[in-house]
Amino acid sequence: MLDLIEFNLVMFAVIFLAIGALIVLVLQEWWPNPQAYCVKERAKKEMTSAHTVVFRNGRKALKGRCSSCGTTLFRIEQRRTSILKSSWNMAVVTARKWGTMLGARLEEAIHPQAYCMKERARREITGVHTIILRNGRKALTGKCNSCGTTLFRIK
Repeated sequence: MLDLIEFNLVMFAVIFLAIGALIVLVLQEWWPNPQAYCVKERAKKEMTSAHTVVFRNGRKALKGRCSSCGTTLFRIEQRRTSILKSSWNMAVVTARKWGTMLGARLEEAIHPQAYCMKERARREITGVHTIILRNGRKALTGKCNSCGTTLFRIK
């Protein structure tokens, strides 16, 4: 036999679960289905049976069926670029400081060359500094010795 406290707890849990299930049912009917572009109908249509998938490159997307014609629809989630831009700027600043402190003498002594698009020839780079690209590779950048165009050379 359940005593009074246990009975009250069980009844509270049953009532709480029933209310939660009711709220879920109401929201499913009220909440709109996600939309994606249907190539067959050339318009934005609602997706049915939408679920999240992850592509091989790590990007997430919603996959579902067109509500009218049944074509498979995808809606790729947009990446947030503000974090990437700030980390990219930090990498460039760090690389410039690192290049001027450690490799300044070496870069000045070598005088690397790069292809100048304006003059269509290989020219020496002046004011050379090292930057690190988003993919982790190093590159040299500076000005053309004769015309002043910005030159760029991946190491």
